Amino acid sequence: MKLSHILSEIEIVSTNIPCFDFCFNKICSDTSELELGDIFVCKRGSNTDGHEYIKKAYELGARCFVVERVTDELKNNSRLRYIRVKNTPLAEVKLLNAAFNYPARNMRLVAITGTNGKTSVAYMLKHILDCAGICTGLIGTVKSFAGKTDITRKKSSSDFNSMTTPPPSELFSLLTEMREHGCDTIVLEASSHALKQKRLDALQFALGVFTNLSEDHLDYHKSLSDYINAKSHLFELSDCALINTDDPVGADIAKKLSCNVITYGKSKACDHTAIQPVLNDSGIEFDARLKGQAHVSCPIPGEFTVYNALCAAAAASYLGVSDRIIVQALESMPQIPGRLERIRTPNDINIFIDYAHTPDALEKAITTLKSGTRGRMITVFGCGGNREREKRPIMGRIATYLSDLTVITSDNSRNESTDRILNDIVSGIGHNTNYKVLPDRTDAINFALCIARPGDTVLLAGKGHEDYLLCGNEKKHFSEKETVENFYKRILKTKELKGNEQNRA
Repeated sequence: MKLSHILSEIEIVSTNIPCFDFCFNKICSDTSELELGDIFVCKRGSNTDGHEYIKKAYELGARCFVVERVTDELKNNSRLRYIRVKNTPLAEVKLLNAAFNYPARNMRLVAITGTNGKTSVAYMLKHILDCAGICTGLIGTVKSFAGKTDITRKKSSSDFNSMTTPPPSELFSLLTEMREHGCDTIVLEASSHALKQKRLDALQFALGVFTNLSEDHLDYHKSLSDYINAKSHLFELSDCALINTDDPVGADIAKKLSCNVITYGKSKACDHTAIQPVLNDSGIEFDARLKGQAHVSCPIPGEFTVYNALCAAAAASYLGVSDRIIVQALESMPQIPGRLERIRTPNDINIFIDYAHTPDALEKAITTLKSGTRGRMITVFGCGGNREREKRPIMGRIATYLSDLTVITSDNSRNESTDRILNDIVSGIGHNTNYKVLPDRTDAINFALCIARPGDTVLLAGKGHEDYLLCGNEKKHFSEKETVENFYKRILKTKELKGNEQNRA
């Protein structure tokens, strides 16, 4: 493709290129992915600045640079061609959108943001749209789908974080694949990182959704107001906003928006309301005000499921799905990977895997499961390294206060000392003694399963859908499902051996 074909999308401040009529390979902002003939976009990150890698990028094959400032290397080397813009992240997504031939141009886009509930709402909404016969794409934390086809991409070995919203080049590649599959509507999880970094700024959303907000990612955003502003940016890109106004931040955001606003919640003042919700072990049900009055049930427990189901129902209603199909779809909702996902056991012990990794999410998960537990509530959790330390003691206090027993363990320690993380968690527990510290997560899970009795509930919190542990610069395979399955395989094998020995005796 020729550079001249895509430059109309960006405003050029200055350049040393006399003619743009030359071909390039691809647009790239990661030196590890550079190939000969690429355009290298110099972006400033939290820890690095792409402008410092211009020489290396040239040696790796970059033949044109998109920059915010003209460095000495660019001034002193006439072979280094550059285009200077005001904002390189914004330029990158606009150039990529053009280079991929505007893949989302004829599709309806729905983006969901909020601290908790993004994945659940996205899965619920996709399920409803599938049931309505609408070919739907999904881009999110767990997987990506084009209709029923899994098109999840493998991250590069250096990318240790499973991004909620993929980086720009991957995002537009996924959208292109979804267009080729004939997708009509795309449901996308929008993280605060992606919104602040302008990864979505080349797109226009038919509907932007806000679920809720509690403190999270303050290691990146530095302040709650910056976090809120990042979330709010979605609605500058949206034709219509669907907002949970039971959430104080959501209510405040709704008042300030210039786009069309639809509200949902338990309040009678909301456009879409959940009336008289009933919670039990097998799920939730409530009367919903959608196009008309509808009775909604969903086989996923928890008060948060009331909000998630109502949100998905309201979004589907806005997109033209009938109340009848919405009700039928939510009633048949399958388990969502790593979101209060139940693991069946042979001994009447209830085991759930959940992604809860914030104080608010952990409290809600434990409270939900405890209400339906005949026996003891046992919680296994840890906190990630190189992330906000402030939430660790809070989560330690929540877990030990609400659980009969808490097992504190590791969870993606990254480049931080596991002992330091565990000590931070324990520091918030106070005088409670109903906890045990086991740094190895496999040992922690096995211990919880060993002491669990019929009727007990074991919550494995923090990992959810993830099948790895991040330790230092190493990414190790680790699956909580496999750990549980291996535990019960050993139990059954031990019983068989004992039975054989008794038979021989």
